[in-house]
Amino acid sequence: MQLATFCDINRPTIGICVQQTFFHDMQTEITEWAEFSLKEGVTPTQLVAACQAMQQDFLDRQAGYISRDLLSLGSGRYADLAVWASRASADEAMAAAQQSPACAAYFGLLQVDSHPKLGYALWRSTRALPVGDFGGMEFSLFRLREGAEESALIPAVRRMVDGLYQNEPGYLGHYVVGDGAGLYADVMLTQTVAQARALCGKWGTGPFAQPCLPYLEKIDPESIDLKFWSRIV
Repeated sequence: MQLATFCDINRPTIGICVQQTFFHDMQTEITEWAEFSLKEGVTPTQLVAACQAMQQDFLDRQAGYISRDLLSLGSGRYADLAVWASRASADEAMAAAQQSPACAAYFGLLQVDSHPKLGYALWRSTRALPVGDFGGMEFSLFRLREGAEESALIPAVRRMVDGLYQNEPGYLGHYVVGDGAGLYADVMLTQTVAQARALCGKWGTGPFAQPCLPYLEKIDPESIDLKFWSRIV
């Protein structure tokens, strides 16, 4: 599990994945998230081709680059998930991207309707496996109940992960991130989307499983927006 605080940045993002981030310094490491759709007439095949070209021609040459994944939610929605070694390396790459033909070609395919989010990692839990091997993701937005404290999320989430996810087939890691303005995301990485759905099913529908109760008690149930993502590249 990871708890991070995200802030909006008014610029296009370069998506980079979470694989191997647990080998880097969590105090300087930067994670980026950007959700988007495709412009009219653009196909997923074109998106992947441009994504791979940007990877080869630009990202792999940048200092501080860690890794990258492009994700699909379905219904025409996609996301870049990103990690840099530091804020400075992210900023330098963003500036260089403005002069990169490969980046321009990739960004030119995207219809971006919300600002990317940027944050520092405070906490995470992953198996001793390469997180970059994930093929499925659970991504749930939520807000805290009135009176609930952010600091109480860490022990509550740790208890849930230990009781429901750890040592389960396909489980790779779990994160909780926040935008600094009261919105949070619960993120689970698995080898397949089916495994993500199965693990979320362990929560139950009422009565709920005991390990998840402290976590649920802190969440406003009306705010929950649960989605399952599949990895593209």
